[in-house]
Amino acid sequence: MKRIHFNKLAKIMILITFSIAIIISFFTYQDYQKAKQIYKDDSPVKIVADSINDDLKISSYHVEDAVNAQFERILTNTYIVYDEELNPYLPASETWSMTINSNNKESVISLKQLNYDQLKILSQYLLSQVSENNIETINVTLNYDQNNNDFIEVSKLSYLAFDEQVILGQANSSTITCQLVSLDCPLITIYEYDSDYAYNYTLQSYENLEKCFKKNYQNLDQNGYYQNIDSNQKQILETTSTITSSICIQELSGKYSQHTDFNELYGINDFNEKGYLVWYQFDGLFEEYTFFDYLATHYYNYLLALILLGMIYLGVGIIFAEKKQIPVSPDSKASSFDSIPENIEEIDISQLITQLVHNSANVLNFKKIKLSYKPQMMIIKGNREQIIDLVTRLYNFSLRHSNQNDELIIELNHHKITFSNNNFNYLDDDLKTLNDCIEIIKRHQYHYSFTNRSLSIKIGS
Repeated sequence: MKRIHFNKLAKIMILITFSIAIIISFFTYQDYQKAKQIYKDDSPVKIVADSINDDLKISSYHVEDAVNAQFERILTNTYIVYDEELNPYLPASETWSMTINSNNKESVISLKQLNYDQLKILSQYLLSQVSENNIETINVTLNYDQNNNDFIEVSKLSYLAFDEQVILGQANSSTITCQLVSLDCPLITIYEYDSDYAYNYTLQSYENLEKCFKKNYQNLDQNGYYQNIDSNQKQILETTSTITSSICIQELSGKYSQHTDFNELYGINDFNEKGYLVWYQFDGLFEEYTFFDYLATHYYNYLLALILLGMIYLGVGIIFAEKKQIPVSPDSKASSFDSIPENIEEIDISQLITQLVHNSANVLNFKKIKLSYKPQMMIIKGNREQIIDLVTRLYNFSLRHSNQNDELIIELNHHKITFSNNNFNYLDDDLKTLNDCIEIIKRHQYHYSFTNRSLSIKIGS
């Protein structure tokens, strides 16, 4: 089986491809490990907490403003923010709402004005009603701006009560009592189902966050961080992943910013306002984040790399195409040369080449070069010493530029000597080493043709 050989251009292309592949592989591995670490957790709230601390350090944000600016990045629904006085609160959201029914007309009322304590009281009351009593109706009393065809419009809640449980404000003359259809807030979700109410709640999780915070907010490390891993809550999901839940606390203050050089640059080290972020974290949900997941979101980087590689190939190919252009015209004959060779005699070229082949037998065997040569008497006239030097140089040049398993062809016919190798391209720089041969050819007024694949000398017309 014939081996594949590469010329100089192919070798350069392979080197460029290999180098780019190593660089891309190195940065891909680092970026993949970084992305895998982020997706390893259910919600990388720690990253958001660090961003809040950066905002507190490089801007005039108050803690609550910094939290409100970042809270949409918090993927988990179970977290609490504490102010400096240790009062809990949640950033208000448009998703907090309830649907009420008045005369068979449903209206949606926003609950974003409720604070954490009010949401907690509301959730505790509703949970006690739907879990202990098989009730069919929960009545809601609230203030309203107008009752337009039984559609209730409320611009701002000032009074809210569920049955006898007052959540917000005091009763006034502008209130209306309706039936609760559904309610959605971080601590509880409740909705009508058949003749009863169905519900989901996370109230217990929030109470656990409160207990952990009150117990451990003074046990933070030097980075203002605390993590309490509950070993009793490890679970096995589909027997492939271990899920570990934990409660984390991060103090919110500019002094914990990742911009460690900020103080040195601006001389600011007074960060009086602070707060705390407490959240549930679940490690292990995304252990199966694979390299194919990474490629699905970063494929454009590799498209750009392929385009760049193609442009490099095109540029290198153009450069080599120009270098392959040989300025020597084929089958050319130099004009009469000043120095005519002396001591002209008849020389048998076949004997000379046969001797060269015999002397280079070891090289031919070592490089496994297939030699195609049929000795045929060919007598030419010239200076013996110069002709021997000419033929020897051409033969050695052809032998040196032949790779393993190449076929080196030597032909003698019609006063023409040809050395050729169809598997190799002689470049312009290679042929420049034959300038001495061209000098001898010109002295003897021979015809010659040096191309990318063959070297030919013709004696006579």
